[in-house]
Amino acid sequence: MAKILKEFDFDNPPKPLETYLDGRIWQLQKGVDFEVKPENFKSTLYKIAAKQNKKLRTAIVGDIITVQSYTEFDETKTEEFTG
Repeated sequence: MAKILKEFDFDNPPKPLETYLDGRIWQLQKGVDFEVKPENFKSTLYKIAAKQNKKLRTAIVGDIITVQSYTEFDETKTEEFTG
């Protein structure tokens, strides 16, 4: 449903959720980065990640969720075997 806003920060628009699935570690706070319960936000991120064939690492502490996406084979997460 459309809504009329009294103001909007055009210099800092909301980020598409896919932004948080770029492999970097993101720490997101309820009321700043999302509005729903952190557990619900986490579920949404998992669904989006699955559509992109990605997996997630997540941690929720209070109203803060930390998330990092990765692929099944992620070279940045492997250790070199030195024998």
